[in-house]
Amino acid sequence: MLILIILMKQRKESMQKMINNFSYLSDSLFLHQLDLEKIKTKIIKIIVLTKEERAIAEVTGRVTSGSISIDGSSTVRRTASLEFIADIVDYNSMDLKQLFVINRKVSLQIGIKNTLKKEYPQYADYDYIWFPQGIYVMQSPSFSNSEAGLTISMNLQDKMCLLNGDCGGTFPASVYLDTFDTLDENGAIVTEQITIYQLITELVNHWGGEQLSKIIIDGVPKTAIMGMMWKEKKAAINTPTTGKNNNNTIQEKKQGIYFAQNDSHNGIYYLGDTVEKIEDAPTPPVAGYSFSTNGLGNLYFSEGDYIGGSYEDLVYPAEDDENGLKANAGDSITSILDKIKDTLGNFEYFYDIDGNFVFREIQNYLNTSKATGDLNKLLNLEKDAYLSEIGKSNATYIFNNPDLFISYANSPKWENIKNDFIVWGEAKGTDGTATQIRYHLAIDTIPANWSNHKYNNFVYDKTNNRLLVSIDYSNYDNFPKIGVNELVYRDISTNIFYQWNPKIKDYVILKDATIVDTITPPNWRDDLYLSGIEGTRSGGDTNNYFIELEEAWPAFYSIENNKYVAKTDVNMYNVKYYLDIIDSNTEVAKYSIDNIGKRTKSYSDSKVNCIFEPDIPDYVLIECNEDYTVGEDTQKEIDDYLLTGQRYILVPSSIYKNLFKTSAIWNSAFYAARDLLYQCVSLNESIEIESIPIYYLEPNIRISVLDKKSEIYGDYIIESYSIPLEAEGTMSISCTRALDTI
Repeated sequence: MLILIILMKQRKESMQKMINNFSYLSDSLFLHQLDLEKIKTKIIKIIVLTKEERAIAEVTGRVTSGSISIDGSSTVRRTASLEFIADIVDYNSMDLKQLFVINRKVSLQIGIKNTLKKEYPQYADYDYIWFPQGIYVMQSPSFSNSEAGLTISMNLQDKMCLLNGDCGGTFPASVYLDTFDTLDENGAIVTEQITIYQLITELVNHWGGEQLSKIIIDGVPKTAIMGMMWKEKKAAINTPTTGKNNNNTIQEKKQGIYFAQNDSHNGIYYLGDTVEKIEDAPTPPVAGYSFSTNGLGNLYFSEGDYIGGSYEDLVYPAEDDENGLKANAGDSITSILDKIKDTLGNFEYFYDIDGNFVFREIQNYLNTSKATGDLNKLLNLEKDAYLSEIGKSNATYIFNNPDLFISYANSPKWENIKNDFIVWGEAKGTDGTATQIRYHLAIDTIPANWSNHKYNNFVYDKTNNRLLVSIDYSNYDNFPKIGVNELVYRDISTNIFYQWNPKIKDYVILKDATIVDTITPPNWRDDLYLSGIEGTRSGGDTNNYFIELEEAWPAFYSIENNKYVAKTDVNMYNVKYYLDIIDSNTEVAKYSIDNIGKRTKSYSDSKVNCIFEPDIPDYVLIECNEDYTVGEDTQKEIDDYLLTGQRYILVPSSIYKNLFKTSAIWNSAFYAARDLLYQCVSLNESIEIESIPIYYLEPNIRISVLDKKSEIYGDYIIESYSIPLEAEGTMSISCTRALDTI
């Protein structure tokens, strides 16, 4: 009974200390002064926790060997190994052995004797300044007695080992995780999907045994806007034909949808393609939205245009796994979390220093990848399009005092530096078919004075929608005996265009071709495209980008009309190809293709589903009856929107059925290209710091380094570090350069 009372008292005191003992961690002046103290007395504290993480005992001691390793890029953030001589005051050897059993966890803390009580009287009650170092699962503790005392050795992993299969977290049998069966009002079994938010919670809580209060999910909404496109719809129309009888023929013509504005209302109607048809249409109720009218009183949307969205549960995409998200027997929980993370895109998960499971979006970049209707802004991306958000944060720690560090070392990983990035993905159309998409980003030189260039002697091949170089001859008989396939040969006498066909080894007539007047490129991409075509005539340089531009650019830019195609002009998310160059006048110019040669990094992922994220209009489309009446459930939905200020429009069922719901999860190729750029450029400017131990740093924070001897100046991001636990020892920190503007 006495032992039980002592343990309960210790548990209560330990909990109070864990809660209240770290107020000084926000006092940077105090901590920095403590770092500079020449002589430090260090001990460790191990707080023994139950499986539910209730503190039951504290054990302090002096470490004879050991260290803590922290890796900011790993799901297992913290590991430790240590050997320490226990301070046996309240416990004997048998008691300690009974404390360290297989179902226990531990909280590890490092204590530095407080020698600054006079300078900082607010902390005078603290004999030791304790620094928390994480919550761990013990692995194979061992005990030995000697003259020095009871020595305890153990290896520690943070709680991710309970999810990744090392100490638990494997599925005993095959199971589908994203669905559940329920009964409808008629007693029939209905399979429903759970949200990704619920799915993560269930994986970590139900299957992994983590407490709900210690699960933090950030940036994963329970519902999301599903983009809604207008699908192609064709209607039969009468078209008069010329001829003796002037008969009418039935043809099919694409129909679109109008947003119409009359004297007092806005409305959405399925109308075909004439404005006049809206005059007798009913007027639906519209909340909180005023449409621009482009001077005509209406806006017209055709196939593939986003016209709004619908709030849906954010669920795991069924197409990613044919029959649902399945875990097989023996699979780990982290393998399923990886699938979810990869589907969502820029996310990570880990256990933090307080033992909380964290699933969150990685905050690497400043601006989003959403598309805009302004084509010029996209074609000439803002100067901060590749701006790093990490590089704009304030430094958490400054290494500028020689007493802080032992040494610095530059360790660039040149073999990993790349300057040419190609991202491949798949975009799905309104018919559900997947189309390959490509984003090409290079650190290179944009053509000089491209706006002053002029190109002549081009022929437009309407059949294949491409430009070809033309060479004029007085007549067919003067053509070369063997022609060049990429050239067009014009017989001036007949004005007929020919192309050399290498298969039949003869000239064939190029049908439906016209001479194109002088072209001034509206964009440097067009200049690369046109100069490449011109280069085919002489057999000269066609530049590094011509082959892909020849294939993809005509679908993006109308050569015949000398303008961007109508679809592209409004909806940049529809493009299947994009090329961007970071010019050589930027911070990363030293890595340009001209300086170090082309170093290509190719990345392919079917989960990359767009070039740029679509900018879906901010209103919800709600299905209603043809007379714009709604049922009770829909009216409740509308009432909620009115309370929250969400804009909505009622859409008759005849219109609604021709809307195509797209993904609520967008993984843009633009974003993936920026990520590759960051990994292959900034992450390769690395330094190693050996310093006195600093016990309150965290991975992925920004620090400043100012060292005259090594000539290392600037801001860096901590990738990983190790902390010595013995009395004497130095800390090793691996950092990468924090680039403000990539």
